[in-house]
Amino acid sequence: RHVHYLVNICDGIDCVDGRSTTPRGLAEYLANCVTWNSGGSTRTTSGFVMTNPAVIVIGAGMVGAACALALTEAGMEVLVLDRSTIASGTSGAGEGNILVSDKEPGPELTLAQRSRDSWFEISERIGGDFELEAKGGLEISRTSSGIAQLRHLADEQRNHRVEAIEVGSSERHALEPYMATDIEFVSH
Repeated sequence: RHVHYLVNICDGIDCVDGRSTTPRGLAEYLANCVTWNSGGSTRTTSGFVMTNPAVIVIGAGMVGAACALALTEAGMEVLVLDRSTIASGTSGAGEGNILVSDKEPGPELTLAQRSRDSWFEISERIGGDFELEAKGGLEISRTSSGIAQLRHLADEQRNHRVEAIEVGSSERHALEPYMATDIEFVSH
């Protein structure tokens, strides 16, 4: 099975035939472009032909691509449509971090860990063809009460599969060269 992408269908413009190219406007536009014929093919005004798509995913960002991958792995023929290029919207503009170091044990930490693990699983499945690096984050404090809270958080996180280590003053600069010198505690 394959995922087929049909992108740039609106050529980056904001309005087609009086319809906005927001997701709803895009869906209205596609309803006029895509027809289902008796032979089971999908045809668009661009001349693209796909036989019997089981699912049409609107949006070629991270969520659309992940849905398309999962559906394809489940044996479905998938067509992904986007008004622009792949990952050209929010997915392509995000910072790209899945941060676990700032999460207390509970649903949010569990979700962040599952998200992080999923990215590494996907990377293995598709051959590691995208940038993915486990690098952690820094938690800092200048006050004794803040230090106590961060030490407690690090202890709790270690009980939930999070590597949390106290960073000595000599290692801090290597991790964050522009860190203020009055920071008294850093965990990574």
